[in-house]
Amino acid sequence: SMQISKAIQAYCAHRRARYSQGRETVADMLQVMDRKATGEEIWLELSQRGYRISESAVYVHLRWLTDNGFAQKCKGQGRMAEYFLTRSGSAPLK
Repeated sequence: SMQISKAIQAYCAHRRARYSQGRETVADMLQVMDRKATGEEIWLELSQRGYRISESAVYVHLRWLTDNGFAQKCKGQGRMAEYFLTRSGSAPLK
């Protein structure tokens, strides 16, 4: 499947939206993880791979991805929300 960051770049170019490498990094990480994950889990995974990003920034990017149809938020275990990608490129993920 198409790398999600390329789809986000195309979407932003089309809408003349501000470019943000952070949101692409978060989306790519979620695609690599290939499962539902909390913002904290995504942040920890990124930190372990050497990305310098704050946990709060991860949530800002997750909100953008959710608002723009690239991800969905659902109730996870306890009170923590989990996120998952809903599309890769222009095709919805199964």
